[in-house]
Amino acid sequence: MIINLFIFSILSHSFINTQLLAPNPELFLLLQFLPFLTLTITNSINIVVIGRGDFRKLNLP
Repeated sequence: MIINLFIFSILSHSFINTQLLAPNPELFLLLQFLPFLTLTITNSINIVVIGRGDFRKLNLP
């Protein structure tokens, strides 16, 4: 699900760039950070999930 969300964000990002590049240059500059933002969010989610799994394994008797 996280991977699908990331792919969808990349596709929508390229679509928004082609649609809004000419009239809104500042919005285009803002959208340059969208893939980096989604990548950071998915990485933090993965770290949280993996960290919880390792924590549960460490707490097993």
